[in-house]
Amino acid sequence: MHKALVILAAILFATPAVAGDCDPLPIVSVAMRTDSEGGAYVPMTVSGRTVNMLLDTMSIDSMLTRATVQELGLSPVSLGNDYLVMFGGEKITHYATAHGIEFGGLKTPSMNFLVMPDGRMPPDIHGTFAPDILRAYDDELDFAGNRLTLYSPMHCPGVPARWTNAPVAAIDFVFDDDDHIALPVDLDGKNMLPRLDTGASRTIMSLEAAAEVFEFDSSSPLLTSGTDPDLGGRVYHYPFRSLSFGGIRIDNPDIVLVPDAQSGFPGGRRFVMGMNILRKLHLYIAYREKKLYVGRAASAPLSASPISPPSRAAAGSGQAGQSPNR
Repeated sequence: MHKALVILAAILFATPAVAGDCDPLPIVSVAMRTDSEGGAYVPMTVSGRTVNMLLDTMSIDSMLTRATVQELGLSPVSLGNDYLVMFGGEKITHYATAHGIEFGGLKTPSMNFLVMPDGRMPPDIHGTFAPDILRAYDDELDFAGNRLTLYSPMHCPGVPARWTNAPVAAIDFVFDDDDHIALPVDLDGKNMLPRLDTGASRTIMSLEAAAEVFEFDSSSPLLTSGTDPDLGGRVYHYPFRSLSFGGIRIDNPDIVLVPDAQSGFPGGRRFVMGMNILRKLHLYIAYREKKLYVGRAASAPLSASPISPPSRAAAGSGQAGQSPNR
């Protein structure tokens, strides 16, 4: 699937940055909008129709919902022995080939999309816009300005000069085994590696992992419980004091604790940083450098508790092959 899902790379390398120019060359910039559950989405033309695609850094390949595949008249094809497993354990087993793909003026004749189950997205979202596209570029996510800008990665190393006038932190990240971005953070004095997940409206951690790292159990008076059908049922909260990375500090981070039996979190991906935190930031992802440049979103005070949009399971996210589910 990876080879079939590489899109727009030829266009990218057909328009390289001017030799000696250290600033990133913008390739395309499109408006981002906010869906009913707090996610960011962008418009894309697929088979002659404009569809709304959730920006999902935690996925691997872009997807279309089963209903959208049917509406476009596409024919699902089996992945054979390969599959993806989504949050909650549901498998993705098919893909579909669409034609007439356009994004912000960039075009490609055809592209394969994974077919995701219905009911995982708000009704106004038709699929996901994933790193099979995003990794061909440097990506600026300006949540306050509601813009997604893709840049050529052919530029000098270091802080991009054009993308913001605000103070910027440069953070080295690593890729996990499924090429998800794992960002080093400090959570209440503990070093952790959450995955960067714009496809999740909430920040989620394994309950079992949190209990082990922060040394509490089910009898702790600090642990409170509730119910969230989108996250599989019973969920929990713990009074975390601060989350910090690259000199940025977020007080009282809202992190939902979900039992592994509900989420299916594997050992390495038991903490994802979702949009209730990321929306407060201005991000520039340099995949080739393995650098995340982070600034404060223009209207979002980082020292306050993050805004919590309605919860959504990390709907578009999963990993390929026969790996454990996310």
